[in-house]
Amino acid sequence: MWELFLIGRSSEIRAEIYGSSLRVRRLYRTIARRMSDETAESADESAEGVGRRNVLRTAGAGLAGTVLSAGPAAARATVEVAPDESGGTDPSPDAVLTVDPSVAEQGETVTLDGSASEPGTGADTIGTYAFEIVDADGTTVFETTGDAATVSTTLETTGAYTATLTVTDRGEGEGARSDSTTASLRVGLPDFPRELQNPRVRNAAHAWDRGYRGRADRSVSLTDSGSDARHGDLGPWTGVRLGTDGDGALTVEAGADGFDDVGLPDADSVPQFLAWYPSDDSDPELPRDTGGHGTHVTSIMGGSGRARVLDTGDLFAVLADDADEPTTVDASTTVERTFDVPENATAAGLYVAVTGEYLDVSLAGPDGTTVASATTGKNTVDHAAGGFFTSGDTERVTFTVDEVAAGEYTLTVGVNGDSQSGSGELRQAAAADLVRPGTDLAESGSRDDVAVGGATTADGATALHPGVAPGHSITSIAGYSLALEDLAENAETFVREFGVRTHNMSWGLPLGVPTGQVQNPVDTAYQSIAKMARAGIVSTHAVANSPGMPTGGADSASAAPETVSVVRTNHLSGIAVTSSGGTGTVTEDGEFFQGPDVCAYGQTERAALTPADTESGDFGSVNDYTDKSGTSMAAPSTCGLAALVMQAMEEDGPAGLDLPSPEGLFADGVNDRDRLGWTLKTKAAMLATASTTAFNALPWHGDQAPVYTPDQRDPYEGFGRLNHGAAVDAVTRDLTAAGPVVDELGLDVPDDEQAAAGYVTGPGSYEVSVEALGYEGTDADLTTGDPHIDLFVYDALAPEGLDGDGPATGTPNPVASSAGLEGRDGSVTVELDEDDVYVVVAELVSVPGDGVEQLADTPVDTPSEADRLLFNGDEEGEPGEESVDTPSEADRLLFNGADVRAAVRTTVERQDS
Repeated sequence: MWELFLIGRSSEIRAEIYGSSLRVRRLYRTIARRMSDETAESADESAEGVGRRNVLRTAGAGLAGTVLSAGPAAARATVEVAPDESGGTDPSPDAVLTVDPSVAEQGETVTLDGSASEPGTGADTIGTYAFEIVDADGTTVFETTGDAATVSTTLETTGAYTATLTVTDRGEGEGARSDSTTASLRVGLPDFPRELQNPRVRNAAHAWDRGYRGRADRSVSLTDSGSDARHGDLGPWTGVRLGTDGDGALTVEAGADGFDDVGLPDADSVPQFLAWYPSDDSDPELPRDTGGHGTHVTSIMGGSGRARVLDTGDLFAVLADDADEPTTVDASTTVERTFDVPENATAAGLYVAVTGEYLDVSLAGPDGTTVASATTGKNTVDHAAGGFFTSGDTERVTFTVDEVAAGEYTLTVGVNGDSQSGSGELRQAAAADLVRPGTDLAESGSRDDVAVGGATTADGATALHPGVAPGHSITSIAGYSLALEDLAENAETFVREFGVRTHNMSWGLPLGVPTGQVQNPVDTAYQSIAKMARAGIVSTHAVANSPGMPTGGADSASAAPETVSVVRTNHLSGIAVTSSGGTGTVTEDGEFFQGPDVCAYGQTERAALTPADTESGDFGSVNDYTDKSGTSMAAPSTCGLAALVMQAMEEDGPAGLDLPSPEGLFADGVNDRDRLGWTLKTKAAMLATASTTAFNALPWHGDQAPVYTPDQRDPYEGFGRLNHGAAVDAVTRDLTAAGPVVDELGLDVPDDEQAAAGYVTGPGSYEVSVEALGYEGTDADLTTGDPHIDLFVYDALAPEGLDGDGPATGTPNPVASSAGLEGRDGSVTVELDEDDVYVVVAELVSVPGDGVEQLADTPVDTPSEADRLLFNGDEEGEPGEESVDTPSEADRLLFNGADVRAAVRTTVERQDS
């Protein structure tokens, strides 16, 4: 084990190790040109005294697969870099290539841009730009050389291409200095169908499509059994290990010479495992996971997805591509599709995904041997004696084939014996090549320049199992309530030094023992969370997996009003019977608040798997996945969304929602109340844009029976299911200036969302209205009337509890609404003062239609009595349960899973001049 020190300015140099050779290059192209004035003097600094920002150090992972460790027993090697003849330490130019678009249609103009390239030391300009595009067979299809930094061309043939830029800064002949870089380009190759990906990705993609995937200079954090930084989705580890001194203050034990040496990566660089805190002497010194739970949780909230990526350039076969017109299979009709796996697509494996109802699916290899098989069903809930039920994403199956031979493969799809009608439906199927796990680091440091970026970039190849915030870095703390105390006492340090924005707690007492029904000096997690909230950290907590009474909402950390307590649902937003709800909590001051807060997907979550060993190993040596279900999986999904909402606020929020940087949270004049405000405003944005599951998920709930509670928490679902796109829209989408906007809200979750949002700013008087414009989708013919759309307007800057008006729950503060089962006109008028910001939310509550037809041939015990659909609130607005008639009977509603979307127009019109 050994350390590598690169002495100099870390903003100007980077190292790559290839075998025994070392190449040193500039890290960023935007630096001032000072290198010609520098000498090797900087390299003569003592390695003991060099700052962390002047040192590139990785551990347990390394560069190009080399293990670099910051362990105290390691031998120390200092690498001095001699200057070139002009005095600089990096004489060659930097080639920087941008391809726009990187995914193009056939015949579409593609622009290759090298204008960001920089000449080397002693040269003023780039002399020549040589561009080349080659196809998958290595044939050059475009080539040009000259002084133009930008060129364009069109490609008519579908396929995967590689674009290369070579820049020369001293002209031709002796003394010429060149540098080359490449970028991928796909023409006519569609992305792998999102509907064939896992539900977590399909939910998160609504935020990703709006430009928010996370940023590497901010981190998500957790207290849990640990996190394995060897996994390709979680590393590379920076080598920073933390501890505490005798006074409980956070210290740097390894990987840096104190906090002044700890530097955050650039925002658009590859996310890293920033810090490891083993809170107990029994925890391993390396970032490992002795229980397996924490790694899985870490992967859900912030995994990059780099460990399992599809290369649709080498192989991408659409085997059934029209989900809107499914193919019927029966005893006499089967579907057979073949595709060829080329030699260059066999190394990493093969991925096949199929969706449909009551299918027998098998995949045969080139020799005719079946290499994989599975069956699909139809979305079901089986209510059995004692209230237990099962549910799952049974209409989707996937195969991962590790041992792949080149040649022709055959996918055969027929009907299975579970179909009562004797027929099945094939909607979509596709196959693609798996890429080797991405463990490389780019010369530039940018995630756009790594060969395998996972889900960290919009233009990257499809990652199979990324977390909700794949662009965020990770800070991991081994331990539970005692470790949480350490975090709380050092919250400012965690925020300043590691950019911690959110924190997840997927733990509590066995069976959800409701120790938090009354805040008490025994279970003090709520005190730690209160401190963290006042440092600007948003916390999420998993309510218990305790069937029966909803006691888990008052379990341990959920007794903190500031935390976001999370209930588990399946992919159709049905609440799991094993997921607790919330009985509420009485605070130390005798005040009461209700839980839980929201529902999130947590059924059969496929995420990172860690081996039991805690030994050393290279980054990327662990790359497996496993399935787990529970509220433990729902909470980190929510934590990832909170991180994306905070990213959206920081980058694009209006005044009042423009979240400061981590350093800015502790600037002069910023106090605890201000930081608590950012925590609660983030939480309120997520709660305000959640949507009720009382009607849409009625047949998919177990024994839980959430009721329709506009503007209030329900004890089983809180404010309802999260809507990722709406949550970031609430803090970034300016409806004041946008004019009427049209959104599609639908029942085909997770591909559809059930809320749309934006904000309006003062001063002024505004009329806000929503209107349903019509339906689309294959089940649109089952609708029997207009959708029920509720309209809410909330004060974005005044969440509940911010100014001492009760517990700091972050509950959205309603200003006006048009909601309820009767009397809705879809319009409200609001008055805003100079600095006001109001969030506008349109929520799809229900869709009238033939639910019996939708659920035909489905063994679902569907409650059909009107008294299963309850409205919480009597005429005086006091809590109470009332049966309602319209729209109530199950056979008069459509449910989640139906392919139907309503176009909803939101209009904001100023009423004063």
